[in-house]
Amino acid sequence: MIENVSHFILGMIFGLSVYLFIRITIVSKKLDRLIRDINDTQNWIRKIQIDICDINKQWEVKRDRDRNRLDRIEDRIGKLTSDFNDIIRKKV
Repeated sequence: MIENVSHFILGMIFGLSVYLFIRITIVSKKLDRLIRDINDTQNWIRKIQIDICDINKQWEVKRDRDRNRLDRIEDRIGKLTSDFNDIIRKKV
């Protein structure tokens, strides 16, 4: 009788150990998959941040280029205005 109880207890311990091992394996696989998904998401976010930085740099370059063009146009207008005023003064 005691032998049957001890076999039963050992069988339960062995069975629960196997069950626990299987559950731990399943959870570790899910955790690995979750970590991989998190890494993929972080890489995706980094790529988006790089794209945003590139867009900002392009916008700054365009803004500076447009500002330089406006400065040149203003200089030309100023020169034409002074030339026009000189011509008017000569005729008057």
